[in-house]
Parts: sequence; C-alpha cells; structure tokens
Amino acid sequence: MRHLGANFYTQFRKKDLMNVFKRLCIQNQQWKYNFLRSKLQELTKQQVVERKAARDANIAAHMQAVAAGTTAVEAPVYEAPQEMAGRSLLSRDLEKAHRAAKLEESPNSLPTLVTRGANQNWQIHPGWVQRLKWAGLLPFARLIEATMSEVIGERGGTPIKRLQYDHSLLTSLVDRWRPETHTFHFRWGEMTPTLQDVSYLLGLPLAGRAIGPLAEPVDWDEQMPARFQGIRVGQPDFLCEDHGPKCDWLLNFEVSQFTAPMSEAQITRSLEAYLMWLLGKVMFTENHQTTISRRYIPIAQEIAEATTADDIIPRSWGSAVLAATYRSLCNACTLVSPKSGLLGCPLLLQLWSWERFPIGRPDIDAERPFEATWFDDADHIDMPTFGIIWTRRERRFARDQVRNCYPAFTEQFDVLDDRAVIWEPYTAAAVHARYPGGISILCYRDCAYWMTQSKIIFDVSVEVMAQQRIMRQFGSRQLVDPPPPIAPLPAYVHKYNRKGTSHSSTWWLQRVGSYVDEWLTATTHLWRHGDQFSPQEFEAYLQRYTAAARVRLIPPIDPAEAPPASMYDMYPTQSTAGSRQHAGQMTSDLHDEVAQYTRQVSSGPLLQPRDQQVSWLRRLEEKLRGIYSAITCSRSSDVVQRHLLPPRPSTRHDPRPRVTPTATPRPPTS
Repeated sequence: MRHLGANFYTQFRKKDLMNVFKRLCIQNQQWKYNFLRSKLQELTKQQVVERKAARDANIAAHMQAVAAGTTAVEAPVYEAPQEMAGRSLLSRDLEKAHRAAKLEESPNSLPTLVTRGANQNWQIHPGWVQRLKWAGLLPFARLIEATMSEVIGERGGTPIKRLQYDHSLLTSLVDRWRPETHTFHFRWGEMTPTLQDVSYLLGLPLAGRAIGPLAEPVDWDEQMPARFQGIRVGQPDFLCEDHGPKCDWLLNFEVSQFTAPMSEAQITRSLEAYLMWLLGKVMFTENHQTTISRRYIPIAQEIAEATTADDIIPRSWGSAVLAATYRSLCNACTLVSPKSGLLGCPLLLQLWSWERFPIGRPDIDAERPFEATWFDDADHIDMPTFGIIWTRRERRFARDQVRNCYPAFTEQFDVLDDRAVIWEPYTAAAVHARYPGGISILCYRDCAYWMTQSKIIFDVSVEVMAQQRIMRQFGSRQLVDPPPPIAPLPAYVHKYNRKGTSHSSTWWLQRVGSYVDEWLTATTHLWRHGDQFSPQEFEAYLQRYTAAARVRLIPPIDPAEAPPASMYDMYPTQSTAGSRQHAGQMTSDLHDEVAQYTRQVSSGPLLQPRDQQVSWLRRLEEKLRGIYSAITCSRSSDVVQRHLLPPRPSTRHDPRPRVTPTATPRPPTS
C-alpha cells in the first residue's frame, strides 16, 4: 500500500491520492483498496495514451518540418540544472544518481556506508610463512595479523586492537569519487589511490599474471569437507551455502583452536581456511556477510598445498586489489539506502587517506622508529610496509570522532587547506624516519608498473587508471589539459559484473581475456613522467579543473569562518563537532535564526500555525543542547589527561612521635 501511494506522487504528482493510500494503510479496508487500485489502472492507461499521442504528434510535426526543409520542431532534450552549467567533467546521466548531487541539494540527508570486513584477525603460524612468501602475500598478512602490542610499559603485552574501518571517513571520500575520471574531486585538485600506494601501503606484488575471471570449482561442497575431515578434534559439521563456505565454520580452524604442536596436515588446512578469510574478508570483500565465495577455493588450496615456489602461480595481487577498490567506489557513489556497503578493499582506502589527509587521522606514536628486527628476513620480503605503522601502533581518537562525524568530515574536506595535504608521503626521508632498518622489497620492487596505461582487472571487473590526472602525487609535471587514455575502456565493459548471471569462466574470458593478456606488457606502455613539477602550471590546471568539476559538496554559510582541519605533530586531527569553536558557530547561527523568526512573527499574522511553532522550538532545543554539550567538558580534549600531569612528589612520612606515659603526681594532702 505504501509503495502504491508513493507511485501516485512519483508518476502523477498527486499528493491527495498518496495521502488517501496512507490512510488506507492504517484503516486496512480492502474494498477501498480495490476501488483505488482500479482508479490507478485507469489513470495509468490514460497517461500512456496521452504520452503516445504527444509523441506521435511531435514525430509527425518533425517529419513535416524535414519535408518542408525546415527544422522548426526539435526533439526535447534534457536540460541540466543550473548547478551543472560548465561542469564538463561530470556526466549528466550519472549526476542524477550520484551522492554528491543529493548532498548538494539536501545536506546531511544521506546515511553513511558500511563495510563487510572481518570481525576478528587471525594469528599467523610459523609454518605458513614460507608459503605466504612464495605467494607474495606475507607483508600484507602482517598488516592484519592478530599480534601482541609493542607498547613499552604497563600496556606491554596486551592484545592490539583490531583495525576498525571509519565509516564516516570512507563515506566522505566516496561522495567525492567520480567514475568519469576515476579520481576524487577535491578543492585542491584530483587525487586517487594508485599502484604506488598499493605497493608501499600493502606490500602486494604487481608483477605476475592478472587475476581474470575466477574459475568455478567442481563439487567443492563435497571435496572441501572431505579435506578438512578429522583435522581438529570436536570440529563441527561442514556449513555452507550456494555462495560458499560459512565464515563461522572456517573460524574453527584458526591457529588458537589447535593444540600445539600442530601436524603438517593441520598446518596446511588451517592455512587454506586462513587464505579463504584473507581473500574474502579483507582483500575482496563482498555483500555476503556470512559466507565467502567458493571461487577462492582453488587459489587457497593451491597456495596451502604448495611444497615449492614453482607450485604457486605468480599473481598480480596489487592490481587486482586496486581494480576491486575502483569498482566498489564506482558502485558506492550512487548508493543512498541505509546499510549500503563499500566493498573491495576498504583497508587500502583508509590507509591511503590517513597517509595524505589530517581529517579523521588517529594520533599514533610516529616519532618512535619502527624496529625492523621484528621481521628479520634475508630475502627482505618479511619486513615492514608503509601501512603497518597504522595497524601495529596504538591509535587514539577523541571520543566524539568515532560517532556521528560524517557531516563534520564532509565540511572539513570542503574547507581543507591544500598545505595540509601530503602529496608525496613515500620519500626517502620518511622511509628512513619510520623504518631505519628498511622496508619490504615488495614496496618498491615493481615500480616499473606504477605509470602503466594497461587496464587493471579482478575477476570480471575491468578498470582504467588515470595517472595523467594526478601527476602531482608522483612529484611530476601536471598538464593543464590531461590527455585521454590511448585506448579508452568501453562503457559496456566497465559495467561487467556477475550479478544475476551464471556464465562460466570460459564465457567471461572470451570477453575480458584481452585485458588479462594486456597486463603481460604493462611495463611497455607508460605515461610520461619525470618532468619537474611546476606550481604555475598546476595553478592553471586548477583554474580549469575547478570550473569543470564540483569541488564543494556543502557550501558553508560563511567560508571565511569555516575552520580548516588542523594538524598537530603531523598525525593528529579531531572532529570540530562538539568543540568550543563549534559552539561559537552554533551560537551565531542560533542568533540569526531567532532574529529571523522574530522578524517573521512581528510582520506576519498574530497567530502562527502550531506545526511551524513546534518545529522551530524543537530546532531551538536541539541547538541549545549542542551548545551546552560543547561548552561543558564533554570531549576528551577538554579534560586534562592523567599522563600529562606531573608526577606527584613523594613525601616521606616519619612515624608519629610517641610520649612515654608517666604517672601524674598527686597533690600533697594536709
């Protein structure tokens, strides 16, 4: 009934009929429903007839004009809204559904996106290390390893907290993603995660075979429980769905579930379960929350059962993760319903944001060097990556930053000063300061792929990179008019997905196989780079870019008063919501609203509608509550922290002096 009522307003713009349907939802009267249903059918038929007649009339008039040699009658065209004027980088068709357009119309109207990641991390067994190294997954596995804290002092030896995704921060980035350019559109220019970020942050290899269409395993629901039969005492029965095995069932083979020492069969099968978790819950997340795709089983089994490095196919894991992340961003930027998911690899996106922007960045102990003795590897593979400092160090946030900060982050990205952006975080000085013992060789071994023009692919998702639009991230010259790709990706190829299809991997390989083979020569087709960066030329690029894109989502009331995000010691930032500075802005806004309402009441009728008065009083109540919360000690930064107080001086207390009791002499008696 509610959907039918909404259709009345959507199709016929008649709110009275919509309200009638809403009342019927409450009354639950079947005969009225049947009556209005028949009316709906009549209106639908009438509207179809009217539209057809109007279309036929336009066609007939157009044909007559063409026959007469004039084209006075033109076909109706879509007129872009006033805000779209001049935004040549934005697609009009995509703009209708993009989150940024909806935020521009109605700020604070969209919910945050969610992630489908894991609820807990796994420990890495020493017996897995060599096979993970052969597969090129060991540095990435160290990022999310369930390990003990390295903090010295009273917190030493406590479990490090699992890295939680900041949904507000990730959603604020998704709002600025543009599938037309595969870049984020900021006020200071375009930026995007690249293969360089994948190498330094995650330590994933780029060389190797592109991960194209994944094969469908045969009889996997029979062979997998047979391999795991009797591996652990008391293990539950095999649990699965059509999509794949259950995550809860795979958790039964985590290392902590076994009694030491583990047998070789237990090590192999636990590694297979771990790889299923790593691929499905960290690297390539999907909307399936309780299961992991069965298509990862052949890869996990291949790596787990390998006895030499030749038993494992070298794969380009880095390009696959970036392709999955690009595809998830292209899909998520049009999702507006609650509980919509950001898929792919949110870990890459969050670490990339922390490295470059102060917004939402946690406060960590970045000055203390990262000891490389933890991963002393002769092959220089099992060593730190650039992103491990964010997952292995204790992260501190203000209390108000972890909840309800999506609007604050959106505003901070709109007003962030470009001087606070870290364009090149992977300099030699930064590497030496963080990791004096060196970093993993996978962070820079495949640098020849960073500027490739080849398409990146994961499964059936084919994506194109846009390094020519973000040359400043590489410290190179940014052209005013970035050139288009030599071989653009067709729009229909970019829409390939497995949703609602059951095609085999052979069928898919016929359609995307050329992009899989293209990766074999990825190092031969590169974008020109290495030219010295020119601030003057970049300024000219900015002028052209800002006129062709949307650089602000929520225009502030007074841009001069909007406070930019500040940095402290390079790494901290807190949300401004709830601060005393925010309280001052709220007080000013409240004063303007009260003054406006006073003028409205004084110049309007004596009696105002009750609904209008109640609505205004409720807004007044909410703003007063926010001001009260801000001017009181409601934030962790408003309270003097205990560790900042000087130690209380110790005072030695001597024992209390004691007086030896003596007999009191009696007065003489007479």
